[in-house]
Amino acid sequence: MLFKSIKINLSILILLNVVYQAKSANFNQIAYPKLIYSTPKIGSNSYTLNELDSLSNELKKGWVLKADKEVKYLFYVLVEIKITKFNDVGEAYVFFTNNPTSCTNSEQNEIFKIKFIRERSKIHDLEFDKIRRRKARQQGNNEPTNEIETTLLVGEADIKLNHSSDKYFTCLSYATNNYTEIHKTELKFSHQGINNIHGQFITIKDLLPIYLVVIFYLILLFFSALFSGLNLGLMSLDLTELNILKKIGTRKEKKYATKIFPLRERGNLLLCTILIGNVLVNSTSTLILGNYLEGLFAAIGSTMLIVIFGEIIPQAICSRHGLAVGTYTRFITHSMVYITFIASYPLSKILDFFLGKEIASTYNRDLVRELMKQAKDGKGIEETEFKILTGALDFKDKVVKDIMVPLNDVFSLDINSILDFETFKLILHQGYSRIPVYEGSKEYLVGMILIQDLLLNDPADKVPLRAVIEYYKHRVLKCKLEDKLTFMFDKFRKGDSHMAFVYSNDADLGSQDNIVLESVGICTFENIIEELVQSDIKDEADTKRERRKKKTRELLKGKLANCTVSNENLNIFIEEDHSNKPLISPQIKKALYFFLSSSVRPFTKQFISPKLLEALLAKPDNMIEKRNLSGNDEYLYEFGVESDYFITILDGNATLQVGSEGYQINAGLFSYYGIDALINDDEKDPLECIGNDINRKPYKPEFSLKVDNHCVCLRISRKDWKDAVKKTIMEQMIQSNQGETTESKKPDMNESFKENV
Repeated sequence: MLFKSIKINLSILILLNVVYQAKSANFNQIAYPKLIYSTPKIGSNSYTLNELDSLSNELKKGWVLKADKEVKYLFYVLVEIKITKFNDVGEAYVFFTNNPTSCTNSEQNEIFKIKFIRERSKIHDLEFDKIRRRKARQQGNNEPTNEIETTLLVGEADIKLNHSSDKYFTCLSYATNNYTEIHKTELKFSHQGINNIHGQFITIKDLLPIYLVVIFYLILLFFSALFSGLNLGLMSLDLTELNILKKIGTRKEKKYATKIFPLRERGNLLLCTILIGNVLVNSTSTLILGNYLEGLFAAIGSTMLIVIFGEIIPQAICSRHGLAVGTYTRFITHSMVYITFIASYPLSKILDFFLGKEIASTYNRDLVRELMKQAKDGKGIEETEFKILTGALDFKDKVVKDIMVPLNDVFSLDINSILDFETFKLILHQGYSRIPVYEGSKEYLVGMILIQDLLLNDPADKVPLRAVIEYYKHRVLKCKLEDKLTFMFDKFRKGDSHMAFVYSNDADLGSQDNIVLESVGICTFENIIEELVQSDIKDEADTKRERRKKKTRELLKGKLANCTVSNENLNIFIEEDHSNKPLISPQIKKALYFFLSSSVRPFTKQFISPKLLEALLAKPDNMIEKRNLSGNDEYLYEFGVESDYFITILDGNATLQVGSEGYQINAGLFSYYGIDALINDDEKDPLECIGNDINRKPYKPEFSLKVDNHCVCLRISRKDWKDAVKKTIMEQMIQSNQGETTESKKPDMNESFKENV
């Protein structure tokens, strides 16, 4: 209640101050009733008082409101009567005229009734007179001054004015009697003068109908979205990227890039055009919306519409499809360049002068590598492709030391070696096409032989390796540890040699050829290619010996790191995983097939067909591998011990012990034993071989066959051999029944076969 009382008192003081100022400014010259103050009622659209014309720079005095729009106004009217009760308040009317001096022709203007408000009017209460009485002095021409009583009334009226280029002035009328519509013509109106700005009104009207304004605003919003999206979509396109898309993009990307490139090429001009256009349409749309909404609502509405539809949505679209959007709207962009050319062209030249013209981006190797890594993570390129590309990028910085093979891992031959059967077997077992040759020690490499150099040599001739070296005299390249791989790649590419000997950095490679330098390793063309493609190159020459060497090195790094043992002896401690690899190569298996079918009687066509022999050799159980791991002797055959299987040595070493003296003979490749376990010398016919084994004498070898370190052999039991022979006979019988018309010998054969089976 205290706050309400203070508020009422402040309002009264303000109104009384207005009355006092009005009197002191010769306002008393205007006849009663007098308009003290007028304002649009709270909640109506915002209107301005005393607007400055932007064209003529002239101050428009009075209220500015829209024509043909009904507005509720509050009027503060001072009447020349003391009113003590609100029921004694009369009626007031108002109309508006373009005449600045008089209120003539009131009947031709629309008259609006003012409805007074009890709560705001200042009625004199005789008992509780909280309002100080104000006296106004009215002077006559020759009369003395008279004191009169006045009352301030506040009322509201709904007014609507037609559009007029002239200003409207207020005419007021107050009467204590109630006038009907018939007697309104008798009302006397008082003109409120040309100095009272609260009694003057200026009307304005919209240039366009509301539906056209909405359409125009939507067009502006579209252009705002377009410029905002193009600012992100086009300016984010790099010239280098557009050139790339023109060459290697999809069909649509090539089309889009070709059309947008001339526009994007002038980057600063395009940037100025887009920004000027964006600011222009945003400002215009805000002004249009401000004419129909009040200040706060206009600001919030314009901000939300521009942010959502003019910024967020178009930028989200153009960030993904900027190239396509820019292509299809390039005509609009070109038009805006011409429209804003006067402003955008000088600004672009200023930017070119101070910042320089836009330069297309360039990518170094680190950036390209990172881009490819991102593409790999995004499944844009495969892992293998990524390795090849990164290998090519890093290839320039790699040196020979990074890829060379140390001498400890190099298979080489002594120049004093003899090319006999054992040497050929060793070369074949290693599987290399180029073999370094040393003299004295492995560090002193003196030459190289190619595997093709040995094609015409017979192991029985036992040709010295030195003779082969001196005959062919292959050129060997030399390099240092810090030589670039690009340099070596060019050397190997010329075809002089695909192997180079690696020496230390302080070695004098330009010395005479008769001086042998100490090398530290070798480098081959294959090593460089593997480094380039970041992957090992495997071929059929990668034998089991290489895998055993790898496991030997791994074992040496562990518990046996301080032991001095040879690789040959250490191989017996390494157990390989044979679950996923065959014990012999396909080439050895094919050679074994031709050897058995042509040289070993039980496996010839007489007993086993070629097809069944291949199936017999393909049976995994028939290939066995023996290792002498424990140090105890491992035997394939033991003297006098009954055996029912046949064995052929395919790989490794075994020793044949003959006689009571134990005379030892090395069992070489394709040496075979135990034929008598399959067939006796007196068994000529296959039917005799597969007969009943009860009366057959068991096979007891008169020798022992011992595994040295490691041995792979073919072992075929008599049971498996007999099954193959039986199936061969059955196939022959079926073919005979189909192809022969005479069957004179078949009953005997069938009968004999049944008896044996």
